[in-house]
Amino acid sequence: MSSALHGLLGALLALALGSLPAMAAEPVATVRGPHGVFTIEADRLQAYLERHPERTPRQALHDLIDFELLAAEARAAGLEAHPEVAAAGDRAAAAAWLRGTFEPTWTAEQLPEAMVRESYEKNRAFFDHPQLRRGAHILVTGPGDRRPEGALDDAAQALAEQIRAALLADPPQSADAFRVAGAAFTAQAEAQGLAIKAQSLGTFSRRGRYADEFEDAAFAIEGVGVPSAPFPSRFGWHIVRLDEIIPEKRQSFEEAEAELRARIVPEVRRLQFLRLGDRLAQGLPPLREAPGVRGLIDPIPLDAVAVRRGLLVPQRPPPAEAPPAEP
Repeated sequence: MSSALHGLLGALLALALGSLPAMAAEPVATVRGPHGVFTIEADRLQAYLERHPERTPRQALHDLIDFELLAAEARAAGLEAHPEVAAAGDRAAAAAWLRGTFEPTWTAEQLPEAMVRESYEKNRAFFDHPQLRRGAHILVTGPGDRRPEGALDDAAQALAEQIRAALLADPPQSADAFRVAGAAFTAQAEAQGLAIKAQSLGTFSRRGRYADEFEDAAFAIEGVGVPSAPFPSRFGWHIVRLDEIIPEKRQSFEEAEAELRARIVPEVRRLQFLRLGDRLAQGLPPLREAPGVRGLIDPIPLDAVAVRRGLLVPQRPPPAEAPPAEP
């Protein structure tokens, strides 16, 4: 937007509402811009505020003035009849119509059961799982990421005990801090021919992704947020910090159905809305020309939105061809 338009907006908003009058059909602001005069009426401002409750009345008025000035610039640039602007109008008209006719029919109670069952099967692990653990570990390991033997194994155990003592003296407040604290001993480990692995374990079950001896020890831990005593596996010496112990859950479809419907209806409705909106927007005659539809559209001039997003640029006429050279 040009500096002149910014100056105009600043002057208008300086005179804008200290407090809004009762919403009615009277003008709230009359603007004389570079391309003519326009009026923002109270009922339009009210409609915009209902669509955008996060905006204050002052911000909403700023938006509407801004949009109108951009729209005027777009029309002056010859963009009003651009096919992409017309397509944006069709999409907005379709969305406005669907908001009143489609959304109320796609409620949690009215979702087809087959769709809900499909979601249950895709997310069965959320509703039906054994006890789970989530956390991180610090591993003191030897060459080849294996538990060392003999004196080197004794050194690995001693270093693991030293790391745990440091963790207990200055308890880490998060999994990230736990891993950072373990990695701080890397140089000391390397000096002894050992290595430190400070890693997230993610969420895991017993008899799942990790070695049995590791899982047995991890599932014997009863609290969260406290470094475990070092314990061995075939890979070395571990210190585990649990972030969460997730109880076993055995929920059938019938038991989970209400929760599933509530969880998925917003996304299902959004996808269906987009599909139907695209189909309606491509219909003939254009839905935006249907009686009453224009009044439903969110009061943001569509060509202004296109310009603001950088979708369109003024079309310049092609240069005239040079006359042929004289023989």
